[in-house]
Amino acid sequence: MLNVPKSEGDTGWVPTDTDFVLEALRDVLAHYTVDRQRVVAHGMGVGGQMAIHLGFTARDQIRGVATTGAVVTQYKDNVPNQRLAFYLAVGDRDLLARAVAECKTKLMDRRFPVMFREFPNRGREYLFGEVEALRELVRWIDSLDRL
Repeated sequence: MLNVPKSEGDTGWVPTDTDFVLEALRDVLAHYTVDRQRVVAHGMGVGGQMAIHLGFTARDQIRGVATTGAVVTQYKDNVPNQRLAFYLAVGDRDLLARAVAECKTKLMDRRFPVMFREFPNRGREYLFGEVEALRELVRWIDSLDRL
């Protein structure tokens, strides 16, 4: 399932959209065969922060959070029976690169599995500019049942 904000002029997802996104997710899970160990919230920038918010608030449904250029602003503790893994990507020229790297450490301190990827010679760019980066993300999603 791919869920996107309603219009081009939209600034992206915001936490008040959580109920709508989760309702859409529940509808897909009810009507389609979905591997529930590989449900991922993904986004870039503000959308990435929304993905992080969803991961922390809907652990019973979301198993992974994949972000590009997004920073965790509120940390929650790991819950052993509700696995949640993180894929954090950032360009080394992105002004948030250091902050994203610090998120990796803080999440690992809370015992979350984290894959951190810093792309050389990249700024604030979307992850899928490189085919190999997309392949890596797909492999990470495929591994979620083992993390």
